[in-house]
Amino acid sequence: MPVRRWTRSSPVLRGSTAWGEITAATGEQSQGIGQVNLAVAELDSVTQQNAAMVPQTAAAAASLQQESQRLAETVGAFTLDDTGGARRPALSHRLGSLAPSQQWNGYGVNRDGQR
Repeated sequence: MPVRRWTRSSPVLRGSTAWGEITAATGEQSQGIGQVNLAVAELDSVTQQNAAMVPQTAAAAASLQQESQRLAETVGAFTLDDTGGARRPALSHRLGSLAPSQQWNGYGVNRDGQR
């Protein structure tokens, strides 16, 4: 029996070439899927961090709102006179809402002698 030689056009060589291409494509797809998995894991981590920050942000916003309301009340105590100059409110008005230890004597020291 004669030895058969395979040529480029033979079905066996074409099948072998196709199989090699399929193997290479499978490896590339596997690598791509691994990269997608890493990206999804990173997105999940960032989403969890953002979710954990929501209560902190809400608390900070509430605190800021309270501070701005107190500031508006404090600034609202000042009025403009007829010439456009600012008038300070009466001292008793400014000190009336403060506890005795918070009331200042005008020299940067409260009644307890603390700055």
